[in-house]
Amino acid sequence: MNKSRLKRLGITHVLNAAHGTGVYTGPDFYNGLNIQYMGIEVDDFPDMDISKHFHPAAEFLDEALLTYRG
Repeated sequence: MNKSRLKRLGITHVLNAAHGTGVYTGPDFYNGLNIQYMGIEVDDFPDMDISKHFHPAAEFLDEALLTYRG
């Protein structure tokens, strides 16, 4: 949540696995920082199938690694 620290650290991508669950960030939070955001909103229950989020999250992380400059 510390925007100046994110900028100073050179953060380019944020994957929020707690989107919509009290973690109050989203794409708009990072406006002006040139940070790509992906939020995953899923209930945290033992019987919840989260596997449908694995591939999109992995693609997002791959993009982050491929576009990292520094």
